[in-house]
Amino acid sequence: MLHKKKKWFTLVEILIGIIIVVSVIITWFYALTHINIGKIKLIEETSIEKEAFYFSEKLFEFIKKGWVIDYEEYFNRQNVGIWSFIDWHYSLLTWFWNLEDEFYYCRSWNANSMGTWGCVNTIYNTSWVSLLSNPLIFWQYAYQFIDYNSNADDDLGDEDWDGNIQRDDDDEYLWFWPEAFIWPMVDELYLINGSKTKRTFLRWNVAFDPNAPTGATCDGLIWNPSSITWSGCLWNIQFLKLEWMDWWNDHNEITQDDTQYDWIIDTWIFDREVYGLTNAVVADSNPWSDVYDHDSENYWINLFPNTINIENINFFLYPTKDIHLAWKETNPDINIAPYLRIDITLTPSWRKRAGINGRPPEFNFSTTLSLSDIFAK
Repeated sequence: MLHKKKKWFTLVEILIGIIIVVSVIITWFYALTHINIGKIKLIEETSIEKEAFYFSEKLFEFIKKGWVIDYEEYFNRQNVGIWSFIDWHYSLLTWFWNLEDEFYYCRSWNANSMGTWGCVNTIYNTSWVSLLSNPLIFWQYAYQFIDYNSNADDDLGDEDWDGNIQRDDDDEYLWFWPEAFIWPMVDELYLINGSKTKRTFLRWNVAFDPNAPTGATCDGLIWNPSSITWSGCLWNIQFLKLEWMDWWNDHNEITQDDTQYDWIIDTWIFDREVYGLTNAVVADSNPWSDVYDHDSENYWINLFPNTINIENINFFLYPTKDIHLAWKETNPDINIAPYLRIDITLTPSWRKRAGINGRPPEFNFSTTLSLSDIFAK
């Protein structure tokens, strides 16, 4: 009887031993699995961090290669309007200066001086109508700094009565007004090279992420972050490249005009080298002509791959006036060398989140770039 009891205890001990061994093995596999998962997560996060750093540097390098602030387009944009958005970028077209139109000129009138925001109103321009909300043509911002009736008399600038107010004795370069954009923080980045033959625009764009989980949505049509559904969005920076042609304001190479090939900028086409174009395509001009492609949306290119999500980006441009035209400006916030500050936040897109549990990592970068034309080509 005693022998049977001892045998029973031995079986219990064996079972307990097996349970302990199994528990140790399970714990070891569990720990090993977590180590491997942690290792995979660390490797994935390191990979994402390297990719985020690389592409943020790519953006900075993309901008600082010989570009200056495109004050003409900023003034054009401000005049057309900065309040209408779609997919988080401007929806109102500025036509990139490609308008079949003439310049208007600025002149004081009835003893009134030039307006703070230029001469787009009915009193201070030669068209005699308000041009607010209208797209402008190239050099129109520069003309805001010239008063062609500085003595403000009744001839309205035509001192010699030849029907032209330019090159008369009362023409005066003011070297002061106006600002091309109101605040240093701009929603889109407009750049031009030093010789003013090439232009690069950048904008923040939102689209639905095709790799987002089922049920995720993205409403990017409203310029209001609190009302946007972020879970299914894929954010990117897009760029547009243009080059100059001297075809006068009709933007037609075939029709020979008096001011065609006069070395004055009047026509912008989509950069043929960048887009692989054989023929010149005038950017966003007359929508009723077959010569033009007025849908520039076809030419905006994503700068980042679909593995990166540009969760936030801010552009801060200084100064708000072209100091070459406003050199009389004494405000220390204006009388400075041009520069750009960029703040950018990157996260992995849904395509890269497969190996990451929980909230994806977030990477913040910031830099300041000089935009002096000393280095521009």
